[in-house]
Amino acid sequence: MSKSNRWYMDEEHKLLCDHKKTKCFVDAYDQGFDTWEELHHNYRDLVYKTTGLKIDATEAKWDCETYDHHLEITSNNLMRHGENEANA
Repeated sequence: MSKSNRWYMDEEHKLLCDHKKTKCFVDAYDQGFDTWEELHHNYRDLVYKTTGLKIDATEAKWDCETYDHHLEITSNNLMRHGENEANA
């Protein structure tokens, strides 16, 4: 495994073990959203309000995509949400 692959896996693991950020994602998801960008923005705001940590749009997008990939509660729902956007 390359060093960059290990780095990504380590970062992913740290994120998934961060209970405060995980709760922020679930809360942002539960608030509802019309676009992916809105979900990322809501997540970013909740992270700041909860932890005082400012993250940029790129990190918010990466975090949300990581959670989407790993959390069972969202994977089917987000896929359906994307289908609904495409059919709108």
